[in-house]
This record gives sequence, structure tokens and C-alpha cells, in this order.
Amino acid sequence: MSETVRTSRISIPLLVGAFVAGYVAAGLLALVAVQLSGVEDALELPMEWALLAQLGLWGAMLGLPWLVARMNGERLIEVRSLVPSRRDVGLGVLVGAGMQLVVLPIVYTFLFRVDNDEVSEAARELTDRADGVLGIGALILLAAIGAPIVEEVFHRGLLQPRLISRLAVPGGIAVTALLFGASHLQLLQLPGLVLFGLAVGALAHWRGSLGSPIVAHVVFNSIALLTLLAVE
Repeated sequence: MSETVRTSRISIPLLVGAFVAGYVAAGLLALVAVQLSGVEDALELPMEWALLAQLGLWGAMLGLPWLVARMNGERLIEVRSLVPSRRDVGLGVLVGAGMQLVVLPIVYTFLFRVDNDEVSEAARELTDRADGVLGIGALILLAAIGAPIVEEVFHRGLLQPRLISRLAVPGGIAVTALLFGASHLQLLQLPGLVLFGLAVGALAHWRGSLGSPIVAHVVFNSIALLTLLAVE
């Protein structure tokens, strides 16, 4: 007998609540990490401790929707949609590298007249806290692996389809991109993150899976990360 799947309980309010709960969990774990690591402030946490706090955010973002889905007898997301095909890899590399190396430099340099050092300041603060093999490993896990997967599953895999069902395709992709950009809490980086969100949002909708957006996100973050590590 096949398992009966009820009407989905993974709603937009639930996803918003999961995101807020994630920030609360991250804040609490950051306080614990401050006490255990001996630093005075969460902004001074070594990268391996910062990763611990980030796990609180990710755990709630995906954990609460997963729990609700499990209790309702439904799947949170199809695992096969996360696996990129060869075409997805090519498209992802093209979009991720193109946005990071071409589109955003043009936007910030000619439209906003902002120096690249100012735009990358927040990311540089992260790399400055990555000392030694353990710290750099934690940074790579956080920025180049964990964040692209979790953020794409949450924003493009869970939130965007539900917004599209309410706002149609352009509105759903646009609002998801705005929320994705705002979730990073970086005002100067907001335009670039929204533009990137629009690109991967369109890619996710066109391809009907998360493989290419995840690859694009990995490439996008990795280029920024390698650039900052190379100049240190």
C-alpha cells in the first residue's frame, strides 16, 4: 500500500518561523561559544566556533520544516533534485562565475560607485578569523559548502515555489531574492545578493531542480573566498 501524502503543512509562515528560530538558536550557540572559547565578543569568535553557531541557524531553518513534513507524512524535498547533471554543472559554473567576476563588479563600480574593498569587508572579517588548517577548513565548510546547500534548499527549494504559487513566477522569484539578500544582514552587499538571488532563482525555476543553483552558489562563494584568502 502506498503512503498517503496529505496537503503540505510547509507554509510560508512556517518557513519564516523556522528562519527566525534559526537566528535565535545561532545567537544562543554563539553565546555558548564565546564562553567556551574565551573571547569577549561573538564577532571575535574563531571560525571553528563561528561554524558551531551557524549550525544552529541551519539546523532550525531546515530541521523544523523537516520535522513538520515528517509528522505530516510528506517529503520535505526530493533528494534527487539536489544532484546536478552535467548540464547543471556547466550552467552553475557559468552563472556563479559570471555573477561574481563580471556582473557584480560592473554593478558596484559603475552604478553604485563603490570600491570593491568596501563590498568585501564583511567577507574579509570572516577570513580574518580563520587561523590555521582548522580555521580555514571551517571557513570552507561554512561558506563554500554548507551555506550554498542550506540556503538553496531553503530559499529556492522551499520558499520560492510557495511564493510563486501566490505571486506568479516573476513575483515569487523577486520576493525570494529580496528575502535571500536581506537575510545576510549586510546593507552594502544587499544589491549584489539580490541580483545573485534573481539569477539562481530563475535558474532553479527553469531547470526544475536545485542542482544548478547549488553549483552556482558554490562557485560564487568559492571565488570570493579564494580571492580574499589569496591576498592575505
